Amino acid sequence: MLMKHKPTLFIEGDSNLKKGFKQLISKEIKKKFSIKMGEGKHTTIRKFKHDKLSSVKFLLIDLDGAESKKPNDITANSLTEFSERSFYMIQKMEGWFLSQPEKLDSHWQISSFSSIQKHGKEFPDPDNWIDEQLKKYGKRYHKTRDPIDILANLDIERLKSDFEEVKELVDSMHEQLRKQ
Repeated sequence: MLMKHKPTLFIEGDSNLKKGFKQLISKEIKKKFSIKMGEGKHTTIRKFKHDKLSSVKFLLIDLDGAESKKPNDITANSLTEFSERSFYMIQKMEGWFLSQPEKLDSHWQISSFSSIQKHGKEFPDPDNWIDEQLKKYGKRYHKTRDPIDILANLDIERLKSDFEEVKELVDSMHEQLRKQ
């Protein structure tokens, strides 16, 4: 008989980001859970689908599009049977950052992002937009290094308020972990 491991959150992204995501999610989820990173969306989905050891599992991936694309993405990636445990970063993780622009200003010690008037999910290519803004200061956005600290410093309550997917992920994790 296989021994089941603790609940697992599968997240799209480089393994370097694990620490930042763990610090962010742990602000809300106090029970033990593990995080497994997938280097890309399809790798993450494959790991999630084929995992047999987690007692309960959740998936967090980039949507790479507007919220309205979620049903199509669920179908295209054969996630229908997992739809209640599949969650999206709209449009990408960096959309979360742009929803709390003061965290970006603090991270790079500049005052450029705080004047943003759009919601983070309204940026179709938020990582490139951040990089373009930083170039004005002679800086660059490093997709696997910079997010670690930014993720850890985000306000999870604000994320839950600004992104329905974050609220649903946290609520689902709470519900499933209560049953453990």
